[in-house]
Amino acid sequence: MHPRKNSKWRQPVKSGGENIEEKRNKDSNARALSNDNLNQTFFDDVWDEMILLYKGRVASLFQASLLRYHLFIVQQIPSWLRSQQKR
Repeated sequence: MHPRKNSKWRQPVKSGGENIEEKRNKDSNARALSNDNLNQTFFDDVWDEMILLYKGRVASLFQASLLRYHLFIVQQIPSWLRSQQKR
């Protein structure tokens, strides 16, 4: 028989007035030892890393474009000042 089929963890059965699901969430050690949860936390960590890398890349691209725009504006200042003085 497949061990998962009648697993207590899969079915939210009441035990002592407490939902198995809640009990599992409280007991983080039991969750960490469960193989599924180890895999899940690994993928969560990898996903978080990918998101951080992506956010960092987007942020650096945004900062670079902002810097280019800023430099473009700064370069325009002398000619803009000259045009103001002519008036």
